[in-house]
Amino acid sequence: MRRVIGQVEALLSWHSRINVIRFDCHFPQGWKNDHKLENKVMSAFTKMLKSKLRTKQWLGHDHVITGWSYEVGEENGNGHYHFFVGFEALYRRLGSFEGGIYTGLYGLIKDCWKRVIGGHIHFSKSRIVKRSNVTQIHQCVRHLSYIAKDVTKGFGSGCTAKNYALSRLKPKPKSESTDMKGVQFSDCAGALAE
Repeated sequence: MRRVIGQVEALLSWHSRINVIRFDCHFPQGWKNDHKLENKVMSAFTKMLKSKLRTKQWLGHDHVITGWSYEVGEENGNGHYHFFVGFEALYRRLGSFEGGIYTGLYGLIKDCWKRVIGGHIHFSKSRIVKRSNVTQIHQCVRHLSYIAKDVTKGFGSGCTAKNYALSRLKPKPKSESTDMKGVQFSDCAGALAE
């Protein structure tokens, strides 16, 4: 979880307001679990999504964070992935997902997943986080902590494929960095206990 918090912190060093969206990626019906192949699919999906976010159409996001973790469903034994993406805050293009209709960024995410493998996406709540708002930061960290829960993750199962991956965005250099107004990310661990 420390690495997830580190990525949120790094993104907030570049932008005063960020969007963080969490969603679940499900494979097509009838998919046979192949963890190594699924990891390749997740890498391709992550690469495609980041590349689309960097285009002018999506306002050229240079600083994007992502993370995913593999989970096996307790009821049906099917694998799926919990995923998050964070970037400088969008207001007009974030879109919506209601009644099976996906617009804006939600539509982009769904289209990228469909192009890579098919299947479906289930969106969770998105967050807007201001650099100076400790409550929003704690809520975001708590929201993302679901990705790190180890109950159904299969850690230590002997599987040689990766169970999680995170981006490696570097924080803005100190000489260029904006003051975080007393926000201590080490306090985020307390947000998880709340």
